[in-house]
Amino acid sequence: MVRAFVLVNSETGFEKENLETIKSQSNVKEAFRVYDAYDLIVLVEEQDETQLKEAIFHRIRKLKRIKATLTLPFG
Repeated sequence: MVRAFVLVNSETGFEKENLETIKSQSNVKEAFRVYDAYDLIVLVEEQDETQLKEAIFHRIRKLKRIKATLTLPFG
């Protein structure tokens, strides 16, 4: 099992919409709105590193109104 925190920067005004969309994904264990350089912090969990990259690059970063992400893998 591999996990990562993903910090997400949304377009202004779409933070709540992005949070709800991201929270609905099965690989997302936790997701919270934060206030600073990033708008959301997301805990993603997958079986291996390849699936983790797939989840981040194709299910989070490809969402409309996502400006940037920062991935912090652990465990």
